[in-house]
Amino acid sequence: MRDFVRRYGIAMTSYIFLACGVWVIVMILVPQLVMFTYTFWYQDRNLVGELYNEIDKSYASLDDLDAAVEDATDRLAKAASGDKPAIEGARDAAVQRRADLEAKIKQLETRYEAEKKRIYWGMRNYKYLASNEDHRIVFIKTIWASVLVTVLALVFCYPIAFYLAKVAPGEKAALLMLGLIVPYWVNELLRVFAWQMILSGRGVLNLVLSLFGLVDINSFNPPPPNYLGNGGVIVGMIYAYILFMVFPLYNTIETLDRNQIDAARDLGAPWWRIHWRIVIPHAKPGIAVGCIMTFMLAAGSYAVPMILSGGRSQWFTQIIYTWTNDTQDMNLGATYALALLLLCIVFIMALMRLFRVSLEDIAK
Repeated sequence: MRDFVRRYGIAMTSYIFLACGVWVIVMILVPQLVMFTYTFWYQDRNLVGELYNEIDKSYASLDDLDAAVEDATDRLAKAASGDKPAIEGARDAAVQRRADLEAKIKQLETRYEAEKKRIYWGMRNYKYLASNEDHRIVFIKTIWASVLVTVLALVFCYPIAFYLAKVAPGEKAALLMLGLIVPYWVNELLRVFAWQMILSGRGVLNLVLSLFGLVDINSFNPPPPNYLGNGGVIVGMIYAYILFMVFPLYNTIETLDRNQIDAARDLGAPWWRIHWRIVIPHAKPGIAVGCIMTFMLAAGSYAVPMILSGGRSQWFTQIIYTWTNDTQDMNLGATYALALLLLCIVFIMALMRLFRVSLEDIAK
């Protein structure tokens, strides 16, 4: 600490620690603590809904009684003297029922407002998540698909990163790197919509396949589906997050001493052994970072599965969105989000153990 103050001064040191403290508290601790707290309380939404429906029905009955009182008043004005006692009795009975119903409505509204604010503490949200088989299946599918996206992205990106770092000359590597980056100057949603047009029933993919006689677009009746479901989502995610795999791999492979590769080749090592024994062990931190970032982005993606699946593939994030926005149940939404977060943390720890890297290695 003294060396830090001596190097940067008291003012700069105070600013750095204050900025880091605010970042940790505001960006990390507070959101996670709020989400964690939300998972342990809930409201009896069924009871609130029942009270709301009963109030609505009571108001409808009140309107009927108002109409009955008004009708009795009109009949009383036109009725003969002998019929007036019976009509007055019916009107008085309707007025009394209306007064009783108004009192009941006030009680229901008071109870409704109290139940809307009442909080119950317990594990009901977690029990609901554990007991909902359909959501468990979607959760498992999301994790499996995210792992698949990560593995495929690693398979595609490793040779690209190695070529850029150790094979391509300077100018060519710069052009290739620019070619990777330029498409990402466009908003992610626009890139996903581009893939939607590629994968659509009469889009580029089916058009190319029809040129080779593999499909006949004109023979489809009805037209072919506009999306490829899970396959389209996986392809779109690999494209959307490929840079998050390429750059960590490129950064670590670039630091590898070229002489080690040349020495292994001079000693007669085949290309696969050079990569297995020299390049991959050196690139472990980059592989770990790339896999972590790609998996986290894929598991937490919402736009890609929503746009590319066409409703044929449900993602766990879509369920979270439904809870928090459509049904306004923030507690179940927080519970589902926390479950996804914990699973991602477990995945990160497993990758670190698999590649035998530490947080310090990843930070480098």
